[in-house]
Amino acid sequence: MGGELMETTVHIDRVEITVHAPDKPLFLTVERAADEVGQSVSHMRKLIREGKLPSYKGDGTGGRVHVKTVDLIAFMELRRVACPNQPPNPTFQQR
Repeated sequence: MGGELMETTVHIDRVEITVHAPDKPLFLTVERAADEVGQSVSHMRKLIREGKLPSYKGDGTGGRVHVKTVDLIAFMELRRVACPNQPPNPTFQQR
């Protein structure tokens, strides 16, 4: 899966964001997404349930829920706390 994703534009909270995420998997399990951002799985599921974080479900009744890597990056960047004298994140461009 690595290297499949180079650049994409996502819309979250009515904001268009271009995300660059080379060498990242296209989709993450909820568990892996939670681990990537240091949140609990239950909190990630709450964000998904509330419609704050887009998700995708696999086929069948036991299909696992996944989060697109770019959606997760965009979601976190929208909640970034500004730090003086810190250069912008090179994986994120807000248009």
